[in-house]
Amino acid sequence: AEQTAAGGYLALADQFDDVAVRVFEHPLAALRSQAAGLRRLIALTTPDTTRWVLAYLSNADKLALAVSPYASPPELLADARLAAIGAGIAEPWEIRSQPAFAALRDVVRRQAADRHLQTVRLAGVILRLHQQLLEDLANAPPETAADIREQLRGLLFPGFLSAAESRWLARYPVYLRAAALRVRHAKASPFKDATKMEEVLDAEDAYAKLTAKYPPGLVPDPVLRVGWLLEEFRVQVFAQALGTVEPVSLKRLRVAMDAIQ
Repeated sequence: AEQTAAGGYLALADQFDDVAVRVFEHPLAALRSQAAGLRRLIALTTPDTTRWVLAYLSNADKLALAVSPYASPPELLADARLAAIGAGIAEPWEIRSQPAFAALRDVVRRQAADRHLQTVRLAGVILRLHQQLLEDLANAPPETAADIREQLRGLLFPGFLSAAESRWLARYPVYLRAAALRVRHAKASPFKDATKMEEVLDAEDAYAKLTAKYPPGLVPDPVLRVGWLLEEFRVQVFAQALGTVEPVSLKRLRVAMDAIQ
């Protein structure tokens, strides 16, 4: 990150309907603001692909978008567009001039419509699975239901499409299917589910202590990655047959967290 004469770090800042340049005290805050600012600036200076996306959506997807954590479908569609744009930005800190920005914008623009459509279709899959899971929770053991609802609050919220890296967002259907399988198994054996849940909660408690060491917005990427691996750990514990992106266990998670500390 490039420092100013006063020791701060200059970066773009997303102001929703505009983009500004701000000075940040911490390089990580500057880098993340730069990524968000670039994403917004490209969105503001390229054609909106929303109408094109809507023309290619199935009725099932359109219905799914109507029930989501977002205040309205247009807000979801706008956030999906930001997510699609962000997926095309590999090195935000390298973009420090108008020519560099113009070159990046042209690359992203060529991929924007297809990526936007893919993101919205993925959102449709996620939201259908989410709604079905919420229905299943009505008949789940109370402790199981409470834990899964807490998990869902961390996964699906207004802005989740652009908040998650694309590789982890693509795993959402697996996380939701794993939770649905867990509900099915928990109905048959609540005690077994409670035993498995203790193992997961132990790992999550350790992670909470780790993240508490960092100010809001300044949690390093290796720490955030452990948070996603905790979701993979839930798949491993409750629905192993669905598979994980890499080997994950309580021991591996503790080693990863200890290495960061």
